[in-house]
Order: sequence, then C-alpha cells, then structure tokens
Amino acid sequence: MGTFKEDAMETDPTVDVAFPATGGPLPLDHGYALFGAIARIVPRVHEASNWGIHPVRGRRAGPGELLLDDSSLVKLRIPASEIAAVLPLAGAGLGGRRHMGAGVFVPPGRRG
Repeated sequence: MGTFKEDAMETDPTVDVAFPATGGPLPLDHGYALFGAIARIVPRVHEASNWGIHPVRGRRAGPGELLLDDSSLVKLRIPASEIAAVLPLAGAGLGGRRHMGAGVFVPPGRRG
C-alpha cells in the first residue's frame, strides 16, 4: 500500500484539457511565459506536481517567433478530478493580444 497521494494517482486518470490559442505570435521559447500566464489565473499550478503544460504548436515565423494557427492549443495534462480547477482559463488572456478559447477535454488514449 502506497501513500495517499500515490493511491490517488493510481485511481484518478489523467486527461488533457486543450484551450484554442488565438491572437498575436508567441516567442518560440514560450514555456516560462505560458506557465506564468496560467499561474496568474490558476495559482494551483504552482503546487501541482502531477500537472503538465504542453508547448503550444504553431508556425515558425521569423527569428524566435511562433504564429498561432488552427492547431495552436494551450494544453494541460491534469488528474480528471481537478478539471474544475482549470475552467477559469476558458476565454482568458495570455498577454498581449493572445487569448484562450473554450476548453476541450481529451480522454486518455486520444492524445495527439
């Protein structure tokens, strides 16, 4: 028998929650800035060791710049029991003219 946290992780499946990203370009190296933007809206991300934030995809546009397109998503991998914690990200700003749309839940086995 493991600790409570280990037992919870075994029984609580993870899901990806994807928010369409729209607006102006991002820096290619946007990981820290993206984490900061998410943390301002969902402070829980600071203490959640079992959450993951995927890099945003897009089109390279010049030196160090990523253009957002239809494939651009802000995607978080979280325990299913914590979905409610990320709902405030829907429609939130990412700084500048960049925003997130409504979230889409991606169940395990359907990740791309």
